[in-house]
Amino acid sequence: RLLTIMPLRAIALLRVFLPALIITAWLLSLIWYLNWTAINFEDYFGVMGVKYRELGRTSLKVSEIGLGCEGFAQPEAAAEMFKLALSAGVNCMDLYSPNPQLHQNVARALAGRREGFVLQAHLCTVWQDGQYKATRNLAEVQQAFEAMLNNLETDYVDIGMIHYVDTPQLWQQIANGGILDYA
Repeated sequence: RLLTIMPLRAIALLRVFLPALIITAWLLSLIWYLNWTAINFEDYFGVMGVKYRELGRTSLKVSEIGLGCEGFAQPEAAAEMFKLALSAGVNCMDLYSPNPQLHQNVARALAGRREGFVLQAHLCTVWQDGQYKATRNLAEVQQAFEAMLNNLETDYVDIGMIHYVDTPQLWQQIANGGILDYA
């Protein structure tokens, strides 16, 4: 009886772990290939060349490829990614998270190079109890935005974005609540 149960358990475990094993094998082969061919992120984008577009009627020239900064919780990672992005020609950075630590890491990474980047920041977001929270309260929006500018050590962002506008009622609340005027 034990012999018939063991293969069933092995099959069940394989079903669970096989996708992870396949992904791991693929990643290891990709790493090996990149090391073997001496290709890296910087070379890859440098060879391809990044294209730029004018953003609407703003006269801002933004790279077609942008860098999302939500995961820059570690200062070293932020600095390295900004260096790679800038050297590859990527200049548009999205500051999705209202996390103050992330903003401070980005500020360190941007030190002396702010003009080389187009920063997109999100309005109507606050960092509360270690979590992202959407808000439509004008006072909270202003306080969070000013804190972000302070943490970024800059007096402006280039693009503002409002997240989680899922209903016409939310749009009306934003449009009529002073937030657009503030932006």
